[in-house]
Amino acid sequence: MVKVAHFLLMSMFCIQAAWAGGDLSQDLKSGELWNMPAKEFIAKYIQGERGDWVDQQKTTIRLPKPQLAIGDIKMGETLVSVNPKGGVEQIQVMIYNKGDNRQIDKDQFEDLMDKSVVAMNEIAGVESEEYKPSRKESAVKIHGAKWIWDGGAAVIEASSSGKTRDFEAEFIRLKLGKDEKSLERAKSGNSVRKNDLKSHVKKEGKRVVIEGIPMVDQGQKGYCVVATAARIFSYYGMDYIDQHELASVADTSAGGGTTVESMVEGLKKIGARFKIRVREIDMISNLRDYQRLIKDYNRAARKLDKSQLDLAGPNVIQIWDKGDGEVLKAARCSSASQMERWLKPIKQYIDSGIPVCWSLQLGLVPEPTQISQTRGGHMRLIIGYDLEKKVILFSDSWGSEHSCKEMPIADAAAVTISRVVVMPSR
Repeated sequence: MVKVAHFLLMSMFCIQAAWAGGDLSQDLKSGELWNMPAKEFIAKYIQGERGDWVDQQKTTIRLPKPQLAIGDIKMGETLVSVNPKGGVEQIQVMIYNKGDNRQIDKDQFEDLMDKSVVAMNEIAGVESEEYKPSRKESAVKIHGAKWIWDGGAAVIEASSSGKTRDFEAEFIRLKLGKDEKSLERAKSGNSVRKNDLKSHVKKEGKRVVIEGIPMVDQGQKGYCVVATAARIFSYYGMDYIDQHELASVADTSAGGGTTVESMVEGLKKIGARFKIRVREIDMISNLRDYQRLIKDYNRAARKLDKSQLDLAGPNVIQIWDKGDGEVLKAARCSSASQMERWLKPIKQYIDSGIPVCWSLQLGLVPEPTQISQTRGGHMRLIIGYDLEKKVILFSDSWGSEHSCKEMPIADAAAVTISRVVVMPSR
């Protein structure tokens, strides 16, 4: 949920300020930007912007449509990272991404890239150098430009897929920092080992939860699948693999939309490079799976004296639109043995510090908090469980307010489409 930061940020820092919309260019060129306390930066540049903190720790501010400027550079979704000392550490600007912007052709993509490089040349006061991260530093092919000057450092990263005829623009992003080190991508060898993850598990009575999973805010685009995967990569020490790179890996459509099957296939292709492996716990994906589910559904509907479904052939997927949540619960998780069977793999992975990617259908069972998407397929992270309350703990990629929520196990099982784990391979 997007809030108006004019009120939010004033309450956090207790400051008076002018309206948003300044140009960062001069403070960026001189390096003064990186000596500026965060509250001063907010007061000078983004007070009044629409946005919010991404995480509960308040380390990153997300501005979906910023009013501020960086010279002639086109600014889309912007992330401002704050360091523990209260200063601005890094700024990331999406100049273009296929999730928020319409699809553009090869000429438009290259023209936008060229104009962005020219604009940064003027700000930095030096000519750009070629920039190209290695395969161990990036999930997709990236090319771009780099600048280092007395006042700071910057890189522009561009990625596209296909050739001229089937060309698809993926993203162009600008990263700004005080020096080259602040912009460096880590190597995949820095990722965590499986045994280290247990240290993130917190147990209080019968409540078990994984702590310290970074938040990624997908915004209004349909990036729930790749944003969820990006959170796992970040949790495993690879925060340089973001949702935009994974959108390319998973063949996400322009404007958003990713199948779980495509995500699994894409992650398996890069698994060895980033020392991860993917395992499917369960997945409803083919005609036989849906026919079996409808058979169980109709059996439960008869017992509850409710309408049965008469769906055949390719229409079986409409169970998610025409089905009844109470009937689904009765069909899929009405007994203690069904509940335990559904929960068993969740407990196994959560106890090991491994979150579970959970694909489900929204709109069939109650939600604990208001959400912007009320119907349709969605993906979230299962991060814990409470056996006393008989709930799972889960998290949505919609910002800090959605970091940890609860849902009854029976409700969660009823609307599950698939569950997948991405884990370290060593």
